[in-house]
This record gives sequence, structure tokens and C-alpha cells, in this order.
Amino acid sequence: GNIFARRFFRIALPKMADAVKPEVTKVDKKAEKKAKAEKKAEEKKDILSPTEAYYKSRSDMVANLGLYDKAYPHKFPTTIDVPDFVVKYGAELVENGAKATEEVGIAGRVMAIRKASAKLYFFVLRGDGEKVQVLSQFQEYENQDGYKEVHDRIHRGDIIGVRGIPCRSSSGELSIMPKEIVLLSPCFHMLPKDHTGFSDQETRYRQRYLDLIVNNNTRGTFITRSKIISFVRRFLDSRKFLEVETPMMNMIAGGATAKPFITKHNELDIEMFMRIAPELYLKMLVVGGLDRVYEIGRQFRNEGMDLTHNPEFTTCEFYQAYADYHDLMDMTEQMVSEMVLEVCGSHKVKYEDKEIDFTPPFRRIKMLPGLEEKLGVKLPPLESPEASAFLLAQCKKHNIDCPPPHTVARLLDRLVGDLLECDCINPTFIMDHPRIMSPLAKWHRDDPQSLTERFELFVMTKEVCNAYTELNSPAVQRERFEAQMTDKSGGDEEAMDIDEGFITALEYGLPPTAGWGMGMDRMTMFLTGNNSIREVLLFPAMKPRNQAEQAAAAQKEQEAALAAATGDAPAKGEKKPKGGKAPAAPAAPECDNAAYFDIRVGKIVEVGQHPDAESLYLEKIDVGEAEPRQIISGLVKYVPIEKMQDALVLVVCNLKPAPLRKIMSYGMVMCASDAEKTTVQLLDIPEGAKPGDRVTFPGLTGEPVAEMPKKKVEKLMPGFKTNAEGLCVWNDTPLTLPSGVPKSSLVNANVG
Repeated sequence: GNIFARRFFRIALPKMADAVKPEVTKVDKKAEKKAKAEKKAEEKKDILSPTEAYYKSRSDMVANLGLYDKAYPHKFPTTIDVPDFVVKYGAELVENGAKATEEVGIAGRVMAIRKASAKLYFFVLRGDGEKVQVLSQFQEYENQDGYKEVHDRIHRGDIIGVRGIPCRSSSGELSIMPKEIVLLSPCFHMLPKDHTGFSDQETRYRQRYLDLIVNNNTRGTFITRSKIISFVRRFLDSRKFLEVETPMMNMIAGGATAKPFITKHNELDIEMFMRIAPELYLKMLVVGGLDRVYEIGRQFRNEGMDLTHNPEFTTCEFYQAYADYHDLMDMTEQMVSEMVLEVCGSHKVKYEDKEIDFTPPFRRIKMLPGLEEKLGVKLPPLESPEASAFLLAQCKKHNIDCPPPHTVARLLDRLVGDLLECDCINPTFIMDHPRIMSPLAKWHRDDPQSLTERFELFVMTKEVCNAYTELNSPAVQRERFEAQMTDKSGGDEEAMDIDEGFITALEYGLPPTAGWGMGMDRMTMFLTGNNSIREVLLFPAMKPRNQAEQAAAAQKEQEAALAAATGDAPAKGEKKPKGGKAPAAPAAPECDNAAYFDIRVGKIVEVGQHPDAESLYLEKIDVGEAEPRQIISGLVKYVPIEKMQDALVLVVCNLKPAPLRKIMSYGMVMCASDAEKTTVQLLDIPEGAKPGDRVTFPGLTGEPVAEMPKKKVEKLMPGFKTNAEGLCVWNDTPLTLPSGVPKSSLVNANVG
């Protein structure tokens, strides 16, 4: 028994203990690891990001100062603003180290801080677009006991007041040497750094105040805009015009052909329209004896947004009794040329890569003769039954897309836009429009049956002014309104309704009158060198932020799905196995023919030059998804920007997203080119095609994949061609859309 006991305690018991011990240790380690992870997660919650930490630090500082005490003083006595300070003392204090004798007070925003020592600080102070240095020395400061506290409190972006002596530093920098510095309004957020800048367009438009703080050229744009409007007002006031205001809400959407915004008047319980033009009201005032009237104000049109259109925009309209459209053409030449000279200092203005010459006289083109010359045919009478079919055939012949309804007015407008307006770089009048396009203009003296006395001024292919001799016959005006109603019943949402109140006013007698309108926004674009209307509107129309965020999230999810499909990242909800490697992706399709490409019809909704490359366009293209795709293409030297805007194109949507000059591109626009690439053309998309329509390849087996492998792209792309008829094919298989086969006037050409 003793032998057994000794053996049990010496051999068996330690083995049993060893068998139990690892199990206990393993459980303890798991619990310990879990506790550490939980503790780390809790600690991480308490760690603030740099942005959050900065905000908290500033908030604590303001709380310590007191919200109703030192943090926000009611007033600071300024004796001079920063621009005047720079002009006055820049001229007076010439020598390095020079000081003025008087004391001044200035205020502005701190844009930079440099601490040279505990008793010497340098600030860059900006006010009204100008900068001045604050050279703060301890020995010159009045309250030396509070010197450190005041200076430690000031951060970049704060608004401060400075009382001190103007001087020039030993290095020659114009400065103010403070006796007192007061924090007037703290900035809770870090401003973008000078070297990185603030260039994200989406954020610049949504936070225009921050754009104005950081980008001084944005400030210059809106100063120029103000100068343009001020010049127009002075020009008209000096000619005895009376500025008036007319209603913003109307019971009838009249005065122009456009789709209106609709609102509701609760008290009157009626539907009303935001005004699309003040024209009818202004002419009523001329009926009432106000012979020269004008209005500068907002118009609202419920239409698309692109580089040159915003739903809310500013115009100037004026009406002058006893004048005609010839008088207004001369007046327009004088106004515009003098405006450009005053605002820009020269008649010649640089815009994008072109120079616009506003030197009068401006070129004048009669619309129908000019169009006939471009088409090489004689136009039929526009009131004839065959006119619509003839114009539609001309559109097809010249590869000009015109969405339905195919009214004569719409077809003419498309032809003129693509064949005449595209040549109008320097200011050009297009005049003598057909009656069918001008329901409010008076018949032409030389051809009363077909034409009207109307002109439009175009600059860089865009309309800037529209004017005409006003129609003052109530009977003829009613006929024109009824013709517009016919177009409206045919599906043209932009056609005008009959305004009985305006016709009644005409029955009291409108004297011979000429009317004129100018878009202030577009004029500002040309004189500031901006190719987007959003750059000249302080607060342009934007999608709600939640929609934009949803679109961005969808884009990230799409990129994550692509990465997961290629094994670069785990799919959503999928864990990586031990070793850090993602699970093997499912076997990819062979991708041995063009049917695996995701090729869709896209509409270019926005186009501009790449900020870092003159040879590239940066486009937003609607391909039938929630948000337009951002795509970069090298078409600048082949396709003018006016041809790109609103164009229907074919887009390869399943190429791997790639950065081009630091900006991501999410697809490729397909074009036809000759072998040497001396000629490159956009493809002609069949009529009726719409964004999102997908190309199919009859007879080929395969479905579009999430992302085409690069090697397969390189192998398959050379198969895209145009055949002898100009139709797009891949190895003789046509690229087929629901509406037909895309084509090009280049035959036997490469497509890619």
C-alpha cells in the first residue's frame, strides 16, 4: 500500500496536474486577451482625432474665457482697414526700420503665426483681401504681464484686433507693432494649409465662406461680378432708365420658353410659378407710360444643371419705347465693349486657351442664310408640313442629336447650335430669327411672314444677350401664344401658356418698343476666366449632402466589391483566414470576347479641363447609375468642349479605376480614330438611346464582369473597329443597342 501511494504521489499525481494545468492556463489566457482587447477598445474611444482634439481645445479655451465676456467682445475701434493701411503706409514708410508717429487700430483674420521667441511673435493678418504683418515685441506691448497669455491664446483662423504703430521691419516688411491685441472671434476649426490649398470643388461650393477665407482668387471673382452688375446699372441709369421690381411668383409661367418651378400659395389656395423671366411685367409698365425700365434680378428655371446652367440665375432685362433691335445692337456693342475695358483694362480677355476680342464692331450673321450656307441646301418654308421631316433629316445627316419632340423650333435650335453658334468665339450677333422660334418678337419688316426682328449675342459659343423689336399687336400675340400651346400639347414642356392679362395690356396700346436681356452669370464667367457657372455663384445649387454621401458610399462599396472579386480585399462581412491572406476568389470567366465588357450609353453632364493637364478633359458622365461617373479623357485637341457638353457617348464601365494626374477615372469614353490618330471622333449614338443602355454583341456568349483583367483588355481592344459602312463592330460582330448600332463617319477606323 505504501509503495502504491508513493508511486501515485511521485508519478501519477504530477501527470494529472500537468494534464489539468494547460487547460486552466489556456482559459485564463483567452480571458486575459479578451479583457485587454476590451480595455484597448475603451481607451480608443477616448482618443480624439487631431480635428476633434483641436475643436475640444478651442472650446475649452472659450469656456474658460467666458462666452459673454472676453471671447466675443462687442466692438473693436478700428481707425483704418487693411487695404488702406497697405496703401497709405506702404508709400509713407519706405526705409527699413521706419516707424510712423501715429497709433492706428486694424482688425482681420490671422492667416499665419510664427513664434521667433517667447518675446517675439509674427502674425499675418488678412482683411478685405489684403495682408499685413503683425510684428509683436514684448518690450513694445503695453500689458506685459498678459503678453504670454494673449499670444498663446491666438490660433490660425482667429479674428483679432490690433492697436499699434505702423512700421517697416528690418527686413523691409510693412508691419504694425502692437501695443494691444484683442481676440475678437475664435476659429474652432483648423484652416486648410497654404501648401495643400483648398481645391475640392464639392466642399468649396458647400462651404463658400471657407473658400473665401482661404482662396483670395475666389474673392476676386465675386468682386468682378459686382463690378459688372454695377457697370450695367450705371450705364442704364445714365440713359434715363428707371430700375423697377416685378413679382417673383406668377399665376402663369410666361416671358420665356422654359420649364418653371411650381409652388403653392396657401392663403389664396392656388398653384403658382416662380418667374422664368420678368418680360411681360416690364412691357406692361411701358404700356403704362414708363418708357425706359429695367430690372436686375433672379430667374428660376426647373431644368438641368451643367457647366453653364444653374436653376437659379441672374439677368438684366430692359425695355425702351420708340427703339428697335438695330438700336439695341449698337447699344449692346457699346455697353459690352466699355464694360470689358473698364473691368479688365483691355478689350482682349484670356479665356481657357483662347483670347476673346471685345473690340467693336461685333460680327453679325443672319440666321437662315448662315444655316443654309453651312448645310449647303435651301431650307423649305418653315410653316410647311415637310419642314420638320426635312430638318430632322439634316440633323441625322450631320450627326446632330435632337431628343423628341421634333418640333421645327427645336430642330432649328439644334442645327443653329451645332453649326453656327460653335463658330462664335469673339462676340457675334446671330440675327433675324424665324417667327416659329420667337413668340414674343415682332415680325421682320423685310419678311413679315417668316422672320422676326431679333438678335442674340454669342461669346465663346454661349449666348450672352437676347433682344428684339417687341411684338405689340394683341391679335398677332394671341396667334403666337396659340402656336406655343400646340407645341405644348405635342409634349414640349418649355412652351408658353396663353397670358390673357398680358394680351389685355397690349390692347391698351404698347408703343414701338425694343427689349433686351443679358445673363450676368455667363458674362462674369468670361471676364473671370471660369468655365463653370458654379464658380461665379456664391451659393450654387447642390444635391442634398445625404444624397452625395450615399453616392460616395455606393462608390466605395463598388470599389470594395471589385477588390473582393480580384482577391485584393475580403468581401463585406467576410473574414480573412489566418495568415492575413484573403480567401481565393472564385475562378474568373475566360473573358475571351467583347461580351464581357460593360459598355453603356452615357451623357456628359459636366465637362471641364483637367486642373493639372491641358490635354485632358475631366468629365461627369451619367451612365444610368445613382451618380454620374468621373471620367478623364485625352480629347482636348480632337473634340472642342462645346461638342462634349451634353453629348451622348459610349463608356466602358468595367475597367479598373485608375488615377490620371492624381484624379481618379472610373471608365473610358470610346471614340473612332484613324491609324495615325490625326482625326478622332465621338461615336454617333443611335437616336432614342438613353443613359444606361447597355451594348450587347449578338451571337457572342458571355456577360459583363465586375472588372475586366488588364491583359484581356489589351488583347480584346484591337478587335473594335468601324466597318466599311462606318458601323461599330468587334471582329465583325456589331455593337448593338436597343436603338441600333453606333457608328462613325470614319470608316475602317480603330475604336477605343
